[in-house]
Amino acid sequence: MKIKKIAAVILCAALVAGLLCSCVDTSDYGSVGGVPISKGDFSYYATYALSSIINENQIASTDALEALEIDGKKGFDAVIERTYREIATARTIELLFDEAGLTVTGADEENVDAYIQQIVTGVGGQSAFQSQLSSMGITQQDFRRIQMRTIKYSRLYDYYTQNEFDITDEQMKERFLSDYVRVKHVLIKTRDDNYVPLSDEEIADARARAESILEAIEAGTPFEDFLSVSEDPGMENYPDGYIFTYGQMDESFETAAFALQVGEVSGLVEGFYGFHIIKKYDLMEKESFFEDEKSMIYMDIAQDLLDEKLQERLAQVPLERNDRKAAKFDFRKLMQS
Repeated sequence: MKIKKIAAVILCAALVAGLLCSCVDTSDYGSVGGVPISKGDFSYYATYALSSIINENQIASTDALEALEIDGKKGFDAVIERTYREIATARTIELLFDEAGLTVTGADEENVDAYIQQIVTGVGGQSAFQSQLSSMGITQQDFRRIQMRTIKYSRLYDYYTQNEFDITDEQMKERFLSDYVRVKHVLIKTRDDNYVPLSDEEIADARARAESILEAIEAGTPFEDFLSVSEDPGMENYPDGYIFTYGQMDESFETAAFALQVGEVSGLVEGFYGFHIIKKYDLMEKESFFEDEKSMIYMDIAQDLLDEKLQERLAQVPLERNDRKAAKFDFRKLMQS
């Protein structure tokens, strides 16, 4: 199953997950572009930064986080660094929005209100929602302003794709050939239909069967002869093979697929679902392969162009940090929540 790449600079996952903190100091945490960084903004983006780093690095304890180093910053200093970067990025989105001559519409207001109502319902009602916001150290006004930035980012994307980005078929085909791959595979599963791992004995048997198939292929039996024994039901819907780009498949599967030459068969690849034997096929065998992916490639390129513009503008926005104040933020309590 493919996973679409979604541009999402501002997220509210931390709120929904219930990662909460309590703060009592109401002074500013610095400023971005001359605009003060409020307690609400810092609390929200600190929560998001912490949850992102925990998920990206599979952190399970405070000790593990304190031992982690990211870009020369260790532990909670790395979280503070990420927090200020997220805040500066959010402010830059607002600057680009204003500089493009865009304004918030009634439809934008309605979309934010509808989204917040979904969150209220999801956490159990207005009282529970207000309690969580309060625990995070932000007001409902803070939260609404932060969610409006998501709308502004989406509006910026529409504006630039319609008025500034000129993406040609040649550019899209070049991206298709460089960043996409087409493969078929034989899968021998090591998990059941509910993704629960099989027993050690069953996994050993799966490995032996996969190795036997690989040996037969290496001895000269056509790879295609074994597609009928593959335990991937999804292949039935993709008779021409899976066509995908980076970040859409299991990491080990993706790495092996992109390392192959057209016509080459991989060795045994162990992934989340089981043991794979992969063969790479020509992307341009049918013109329809490119046409089917064209809209996604356009969005990928447009996203990259917008991110470049955002980074260029971000570099011009002055950031004043209050590191002494940030160091007092209770990240440990946040992790224990």
